[in-house]
Amino acid sequence: MLSLFLLVACGTPDLAVSIPFAATVDGAPFACGETYDGIGTTGVSIEALDFRFYVYDVALVTEEGDVVPVALEQDGRRQYEDVALIDLEDGSAGCETGSPDQHAALTGTVPDGDYHGLSFQLGVPADLNHLDAATAPAPLNDAGLWWAWTSGYKYARIDVATPNNPSFFFHLGATDCSGDAEAGYACALDNLAPVTLDEFHLGEATATIDLAAFYAGSDLEAAPDFVTDFVSGCMAFAGDPECEPLFERLGMPWEGVTDPPEQTFFTVTDAQ
Repeated sequence: MLSLFLLVACGTPDLAVSIPFAATVDGAPFACGETYDGIGTTGVSIEALDFRFYVYDVALVTEEGDVVPVALEQDGRRQYEDVALIDLEDGSAGCETGSPDQHAALTGTVPDGDYHGLSFQLGVPADLNHLDAATAPAPLNDAGLWWAWTSGYKYARIDVATPNNPSFFFHLGATDCSGDAEAGYACALDNLAPVTLDEFHLGEATATIDLAAFYAGSDLEAAPDFVTDFVSGCMAFAGDPECEPLFERLGMPWEGVTDPPEQTFFTVTDAQ
């Protein structure tokens, strides 16, 4: 009886987990300074400038479909509360952060169990999205991912260069926002992207983004017209012509699309 009581009192032991992320370009490992050919609708070459994004509400999924939150390790650098910054560039060559530190794996704990899937949100939760990056705790103090008081953070920043385009941006964040620090902020488009990856087995799988697939429907050499489009690439604002194919890969609605396809931005590959 005593042993049964101790088992119930102690509960299910925690399982330490590491959840890896990776970037590739048509299957080749992504790296700063490398050039990759045949990308997008015009088959151009690209070189990386930046590759960072936030995730939150990370959870593992059991075979029965139960969603079990991952308690992220509070490392004081890349993971805070339930938000983590994934940084897949090392600041070398053309990459602009200047920091060699990468963060390509989430760490935390879950109750011991058998998990077959991974889910998370790409973005920053609303209650943390309008902090002051100058005083916010890490990783929400990254000035390169802070957009503005009203809009909040860039949830994702993926920038590349092409031969005729010094920068083709993908900056994802909340848009059409209003408010102030005292009254609070509200955004008509939160632009948060839910992700679920089936058959994600711990120790055997990596959550992978392939930039060749991401840009497959995009003309990365397109120049802005400076009338309705002021920046090469997608800044997540309504009317931006470069956003539609990229939002489609994120499984997100764009310009009247109410039933987007499932996301293909992240896929499951073998552990790196």
